[in-house]
Amino acid sequence: MSKIIISSVLAFALLFLCQVSHSTTLSEGYFTDYPYKVGLFPNTKASGINFINKQNGFNSISLTFDNYINSNNFSQFSARKGNINNLSTWESYSLSNIINASNNNIKIEFNPIQNEWIEINYGSNYMYFGSLIGDSNYDSSLSPIDALSIINYINESGAMSYLEDYDINDDGQVSPSDVLIIINLLNDYASSDYPRLADGPFDPSSSGSISPTLFPRDTTTFDLFQPTGSFELVDGTIDFNSNENDLALIAGSNSGQLALAVIPKNDVPIPEPTTMLLLSAGLIGLAGLGRKKFFKKD
Repeated sequence: MSKIIISSVLAFALLFLCQVSHSTTLSEGYFTDYPYKVGLFPNTKASGINFINKQNGFNSISLTFDNYINSNNFSQFSARKGNINNLSTWESYSLSNIINASNNNIKIEFNPIQNEWIEINYGSNYMYFGSLIGDSNYDSSLSPIDALSIINYINESGAMSYLEDYDINDDGQVSPSDVLIIINLLNDYASSDYPRLADGPFDPSSSGSISPTLFPRDTTTFDLFQPTGSFELVDGTIDFNSNENDLALIAGSNSGQLALAVIPKNDVPIPEPTTMLLLSAGLIGLAGLGRKKFFKKD
């Protein structure tokens, strides 16, 4: 009789655990290192709060469930990554570590995600976390506007001031280095479409009937800032390529202001430290020429 009772109790306990496992619901998720950014639920349009713009992407997220998840069930977690709205094309992605951070909170670690989304799945629960390096205005696309936004912020607030969204290299300050990251990325993509991030909504039950999202070049116009005085290149390591219209970051050596100019590669050689100073009239002429070429290209 005692064996029957014990067997019945064990069976009931197992059934209870299975019901708890199946009824566990994901209530929220966020980027572990950037908790002000949250995960995206399925069938919801993405916004800037669902992805980050840091140079190194991200490698950890945290999830909160309404019930405790035993470590024995960690094998039920899975992931895939991609950057189009058709989830059937996304590839599986390995999770390197899963930790019970607190009673109902799970921390998941993986290799860095950059310029795409990761989908985290547990049972019937799904959540999405994204990255688009350099997208300072969080419009899901990279363009010169992102560099110009940071330049204007530095000019208005002063170098070394801080705004989290503009700290692209994640060094705790906003400086010309953050602008240079965007400039070099834009120059890398100068002969093709600028990178964009899919904005959903993502449907994990989709069988592939949704067409892939296409991302055309962002042709938003902007005004080149042309301060007066004498100028110098902020950094001699700007990555010019073979395209005729490359972006260059210019600093006013007298006013301390920054300017973004489109300058043909052959017109501006990378200067030695002793020859960094440029004549203001010549630079303004080049900036004006570059602006004309940039808008003509668009």
